[in-house]
Amino acid sequence: MNMREAMNNTLSLDFEVVSTEIAAQAFPEFRFICSYRQPPIKQKLSLKFQGNKNCGTNILVTNTSSFHRQGTISLDIDFYAHSRCLSIETRFEDKKYSVFYHSNGYLFWSINNKRDITPPSILEKEFEYIATKLYPVLEEFFLV
Repeated sequence: MNMREAMNNTLSLDFEVVSTEIAAQAFPEFRFICSYRQPPIKQKLSLKFQGNKNCGTNILVTNTSSFHRQGTISLDIDFYAHSRCLSIETRFEDKKYSVFYHSNGYLFWSINNKRDITPPSILEKEFEYIATKLYPVLEEFFLV
């Protein structure tokens, strides 16, 4: 392994640690893993977060919503470097929710392609937290 490959592996590991910590802060009762790929379009990065419920955790979960009682959470995140924005998609109660975040602070929700909806309160703060905290990390690691 040459120096460049070692540096890329270190950056990759650093990014995974930082990004999964952000997801875990939003959903402390879940343990997340992150995978990502950069498609041929260099201005886009696709991430997938898979969160599994921590077994035997001592965290007191006061939110009894069905979202927090699920055993897993899946988040699909697309980061568009050129447009300076990201989108997060998830499924909840058979509907696909998306939150879009632009670097200038503009944030909006959509459900099944209907824009500017009011998100379920059980999703709003967690996903907005992830969007606003993850964007600067993505920008630092991947903005060209």
